[in-house]
Amino acid sequence: MINNPLKVITGEVRFSYANVWDPKSINGGKPKFSVSLIIPKNDVEP
Repeated sequence: MINNPLKVITGEVRFSYANVWDPKSINGGKPKFSVSLIIPKNDVEP
């Protein structure tokens, strides 16, 4: 198995600014789907 530093496994998360139904354009750029994740600070590596 290859260790991927970009892979994150976490427990509880919440979505913020979820643009999952319609893509949104930022500063006139190409419209894209996006979401911001809120991860609790007490969610640490075991």
